[in-house]
Amino acid sequence: MAMQNEIKEYIKSVKKQIVCPTAESRQMLRELQANVSDFVQENPDADMVQIVEQFGKPETIANLHLANMSKNRITKAVNTRKVVVTAVVIALAMLAITFSVALYDNHKTEIVFYNDTIIEGTTALFSNFK
Repeated sequence: MAMQNEIKEYIKSVKKQIVCPTAESRQMLRELQANVSDFVQENPDADMVQIVEQFGKPETIANLHLANMSKNRITKAVNTRKVVVTAVVIALAMLAITFSVALYDNHKTEIVFYNDTIIEGTTALFSNFK
């Protein structure tokens, strides 16, 4: 059970190192998971040191995967990511502006000024709505 958790962490580490996640990357991760599982079944006494020796460090695996991808595929994945991040930032900015304007309009309509004036011992209340 502990070994399974270590393997999951190993796969997660590889995934974090991949700079442009694509369908190819997900496929590579599935294959790596299967290969590591097969290795552990064939070598029940294997530990994480042996797994890393067999398959490589997460950084190395990610770099090899990146080296095998075409330049066009990498550019497309990076550009897609930029577009998505930009769209999310713009949407959040528009939401913040809309919310701010709504709060300002609501606050502006609720402002009421009161002046107290004392005339010969009595209090008169005048309201000015602006």
